Amino acid sequence: DANGKYCDAITDAVACAACLAAQREFADIDIVAWREGHRALLARASFVIAPSQWAATTLRRYFPEHSVAIVAHGSGEGMPRDDAVYTRLGLPDDGTPTVAVIGAIGADKGARRLERLVELTRERGAKLRWVLIGYLDHGREQTQTPDAVFTQHGPFDSREIGALLEHYRVRIVAYPSAGPETFSFTLSEAWAAGRPVVVPPIGALAERVAASGGGWVLSNEEWRDDARMLERIATLLAPENAEDHAAAAARAKATPQPTLAAMAEGTIAIWRAALASAPARAPSQSISTARCLAALHYTPWSPPVPAVEVAAAPTPPTVPRANGALGVVARAALSIRHTFAGRVLYRLAPKPLVDALRHRL
Repeated sequence: DANGKYCDAITDAVACAACLAAQREFADIDIVAWREGHRALLARASFVIAPSQWAATTLRRYFPEHSVAIVAHGSGEGMPRDDAVYTRLGLPDDGTPTVAVIGAIGADKGARRLERLVELTRERGAKLRWVLIGYLDHGREQTQTPDAVFTQHGPFDSREIGALLEHYRVRIVAYPSAGPETFSFTLSEAWAAGRPVVVPPIGALAERVAASGGGWVLSNEEWRDDARMLERIATLLAPENAEDHAAAAARAKATPQPTLAAMAEGTIAIWRAALASAPARAPSQSISTARCLAALHYTPWSPPVPAVEVAAAPTPPTVPRANGALGVVARAALSIRHTFAGRVLYRLAPKPLVDALRHRL
């Protein structure tokens, strides 16, 4: 709501409109039209799937005419990410227990509450420290306060979540969420690593913890008051409650986690049931290949024609052009040059004349 508190999914349109009007970013939303638009969308759906009973129940509060199938999110082996931080900060080895928060924590996930819890821990000298395996909404860098009351690891490779919980000596994973979760992958990861959790009394977190016993559900009063939440967490970590902590950790580790295969099989079964019950339809006219190709702007491709070198035409012999009377005399002298008369004329002719005749040739 306008105070940053979860409204418990009220359905009264007048109350919702007043709440939205009090928030600048939502003031222009017509909640009645918004719900009717989603009702029309759901009416066209062949089926609706939710990852938890809480999510299904909440949706049906607004749209009771719909049935909702439940298929829990499956967990794999984790996945790498390009910005993952692989360096690990150290913590003082002083026996102080660590409380972890996992994930990318924005306002809805409890970023402001976590900041207040850290300050309260410092002010009250509580015997615990906080490690965020992930990052807050105002920076992803790896940081640690000088007193080591708060450490932000930064983005992480989810395949390493167990090793990170071990490195930071995490005893409990806390969820200071301001609003509800529909499932929570990080809860599955914490349990797989054998860590008990502390969760708010809302959403799928409370539903899953209540069903497994792998942690503790805060009371409404503890959840809505940061000081009381801190007190409850500190009590759970106290030495006199070590036996209860160990039992919760064992139940967390033993809780079976939904697999990717189970999620896929459940979803496929719902699809098959929907297809089997769907009314028969007249066969649609097939789309021609030519129309498909035209839609793709396809043009046939042909190999380029190889270039053929054309032989150059032979150059015709040069025909000497006539060069006047002197040229005629020069050619006549050349024709008798090696005769007796020609040799006599060659010796008797002045040199300038011989040179001139040669030039004419």
